[in-house]
Amino acid sequence: MSVEITTKGILVREADDADRERWNQYVERSTTSTPFHRLECLRLLEEWSTMTLHLLVGYKGDQPIGLFPVFETSRGPLTLVFSPPPSFRVRYLGPILLDTDRLSQQRLEKRQLRFVDAVSEWIETTCQPSYVRIRTTDRNSDPRPFAWNNFGVTPRCSYVVDLTPDENELLDSFSSDARNHIRTSDESDYSIREGSRDDVRRLMKLTEERHAEKGVQFPLEIEFVVALYDALPAGYIRPYVCLVGGEPVGGTLTIEDGDTCYAWQGGVKPRTTILPVNDLVDWHIMREMKARGLTRYDFMGANERGLVDYKAKFAPELTTYYHCTRTTPTAGAVEKIYRQVKEYSSLSLVRSRRNVRATDFASYVASKLR
Repeated sequence: MSVEITTKGILVREADDADRERWNQYVERSTTSTPFHRLECLRLLEEWSTMTLHLLVGYKGDQPIGLFPVFETSRGPLTLVFSPPPSFRVRYLGPILLDTDRLSQQRLEKRQLRFVDAVSEWIETTCQPSYVRIRTTDRNSDPRPFAWNNFGVTPRCSYVVDLTPDENELLDSFSSDARNHIRTSDESDYSIREGSRDDVRRLMKLTEERHAEKGVQFPLEIEFVVALYDALPAGYIRPYVCLVGGEPVGGTLTIEDGDTCYAWQGGVKPRTTILPVNDLVDWHIMREMKARGLTRYDFMGANERGLVDYKAKFAPELTTYYHCTRTTPTAGAVEKIYRQVKEYSSLSLVRSRRNVRATDFASYVASKLR
């Protein structure tokens, strides 16, 4: 029987068949949701991570008021809970509230707190985890409910370009370096187009190769991205490819939903041309988004020092999301060990990438705790 938790009028339980059928409709009723909250993405993350997905729904009376997908895995002495699961380059997930447009600030805060309270109790009651890590969306700007539920809260940053100004005003807001690259590049030297399913694989392969050249393990599996392209509705994932002499030299894979386009993958520095490929591709994407009525271009991350100079030159707004973590007293070493995920990724070089799973990582952490 499914566990139900009620806290001050908010009931939280796992989605039933009716909730699953309506899940994406619920997602579309939230102003803080992302494409990663869609059921197609969550199901693929469950399959490829080999974790157990719990689709939690909050109700006030008979009305759904919040969604919270969490992933659970156990290995050795540990039970780990994530939202999102690690190693899939999913920046945002965590809780989203529905139909908040007409709520006062007081009612919004009260609802969010009670929803997080109920979900936290559900996780503790059902999973009894050693370690929990939640990552919020950048539009969920209030981490206090997690802090009040004994989570450690760490701010993280992203860059979001406002696409509402007209095209000339937008371009003028960029750094002189970016403006010059865009205005002086000869369009006869290159072309940029939205590609096909094959280009998704091609861009991911280019990205993987660039990481390998730097001696860095690329954690995302190419076939997962292709599967996500197939699973999501047409137009959610778009591969933008830059070609020189008919050959692809770079590009960016975007994922979009609502008013926001996310620069999800790619954008690596080309090695075969002196063209400012990334500047040109990002500008092309921004113009395409504006033409389709989108208002936000999210670079998805501003936490890598080596990338800040590039991203900041497009005059973005610095936005904040939060890592929220909680451990049991006897497993306090887990959080420290979990930060070694990059070390673990490097260990996977000797094995088939398709067989490297989140449960393998749990085993790795468990071995460190012995």
